[in-house]
Amino acid sequence: PSEGMDMDDLAALVVGTWELLRYERRHRGAVLLPFGEDAVGWLQYGADGRVSATLARRQRPHFATPPAPDWSGDTTAWAQAAMTYVAYTGRYAVRGTEVRHHVDACLYPDWTGTTLVRWATLSHESGEQRLLLDTAPPGADDPEKVVSRLLWRRWHG
Repeated sequence: PSEGMDMDDLAALVVGTWELLRYERRHRGAVLLPFGEDAVGWLQYGADGRVSATLARRQRPHFATPPAPDWSGDTTAWAQAAMTYVAYTGRYAVRGTEVRHHVDACLYPDWTGTTLVRWATLSHESGEQRLLLDTAPPGADDPEKVVSRLLWRRWHG
């Protein structure tokens, strides 16, 4: 959290809607941008303890033919769409600087039923409130581990 912020305030301060500014993954010294430089995404923390996250590549190809009413269709097109998008929903809890997302449903089925831990840092830049979420604790340096870093700004509509 930002300097001077009481740790107990983090739970209250994350409530609201956040717009993605940058999504990167680090692995073996490389910085990867899986959804490109201009990825789009939204993160919503409700006062009721619910969380919803959506991230996507901004430019995604349209399907050549629309899916059937039961959402079946070209599996290659669906696979490409899934590789440029991730979304999940569930409950969240804040403990110190950790924000724990307990995933109830997710496009990536391996996350369903798991807890995703994020280490949070709040700051202000250019008059905007920013939320930085890392998938590894500060100072953890394991080049073999994939670490995601997501930078968000508070959405004001």
